[in-house]
Amino acid sequence: FVEAVNRLATVLFLQGNFKESKDMCAIVLAIKPWHFGALSGIVMVCHGMSDADGMALWATQRMPSLQNEEDDNNSIQRKQWVQIMVEKGRETLQESEDRLKESYQLFDFETDTNNENKVSEGILEENDSGEDLSWQ
Repeated sequence: FVEAVNRLATVLFLQGNFKESKDMCAIVLAIKPWHFGALSGIVMVCHGMSDADGMALWATQRMPSLQNEEDDNNSIQRKQWVQIMVEKGRETLQESEDRLKESYQLFDFETDTNNENKVSEGILEENDSGEDLSWQ
């Protein structure tokens, strides 16, 4: 999903539709805050919009560049960025799993007229005739 949205952001940028491109980048980054293309793209969009504050803000969200492989400080900053993004990914995954569980959750109900199918705490019960209704 995000790859298609990021591609659309790129097309919009190339067409000079900076606001729409920025909106598409924001969608990608809301889902995948570590997305390299969207992070780079939104900085370029801000540049195209002459938004120096936006450029500075989004540039700080990108992975620190590899300046020198022997620079321990730079290496530590990159590792910290990765750790932060992995944690954000875990949080996003957990939120998605929680929403999915909620969307499939069975709600308790009983039919009060003919006492047919009963669902209690998400488990299908037998009806009065003793027939197993779990297949339904």
